[in-house]
Amino acid sequence: RGVVFLFFFPISSPRQCHRFTQSAESLHAVVWALMTAALVLFVGKMLSLFHWWSYAENGFGVKGVDVLAEICVMISQVTMASLLITIAHGYTLLQNKIGELDVIVPISFMVSIIHVLLTGFGKITDDAAHKWHDNEGLVGWLIVFCRIALAVWFSLAFKWTWDAAAPRLRVFLMKFGTVSIVYFFSYPLLFFVTGFFAPYVRQKVSHFGQFFIHWFSLFWLARMFLERGEYFQVSTLNSSFLPGGGVSVLEKDD
Repeated sequence: RGVVFLFFFPISSPRQCHRFTQSAESLHAVVWALMTAALVLFVGKMLSLFHWWSYAENGFGVKGVDVLAEICVMISQVTMASLLITIAHGYTLLQNKIGELDVIVPISFMVSIIHVLLTGFGKITDDAAHKWHDNEGLVGWLIVFCRIALAVWFSLAFKWTWDAAAPRLRVFLMKFGTVSIVYFFSYPLLFFVTGFFAPYVRQKVSHFGQFFIHWFSLFWLARMFLERGEYFQVSTLNSSFLPGGGVSVLEKDD
């Protein structure tokens, strides 16, 4: 089911991007970041499908492909988290250039490396007696810690942007902050909830729970970036396509 949706998403999103490009003349960096996250996630799901197809054929699958699939999923998740943090810092809301926010890139890269290492180590211990789903045990707890740390980073950045925002922008920020914080805490919550299920169904609960998180986040971000809705109206995406664009929301509300 995950592959069916993620096959549809890369097909439908370019169409939305094409329509957006026709009206806005070009694609913004945040749209490219979202498309990259969706593509990497799609590749991961296709690799996972190949692994399980091989598993049905030979009884053990292709271990390297399985590991690479999980790494792709983790990279996609970190990319989306980094995108939310970047916007929380005010990018496209209070400023239309990265500027001092370029520190987010190396930090996000390091977070991705940590997630890749944790995923690889988790896959090595797949056959451990205590594991009933992919990230059970120490690896899962470390990933939970990383996600909570990202949530704290997001909250601090959001607070700074909230304090500097005009009333009009705060209306959007309230919705953006609520959905984003739910996204950041969704994995830790899923990790805890999964432990209450019978051991033999934990893998299914974890798998379908993560799929829902992926689907919801991609769908929500695609709507936010590719439709001329509230985000487009309060962000610099709106002004950057006009002559002399690049005016901040602070200036618009004056």
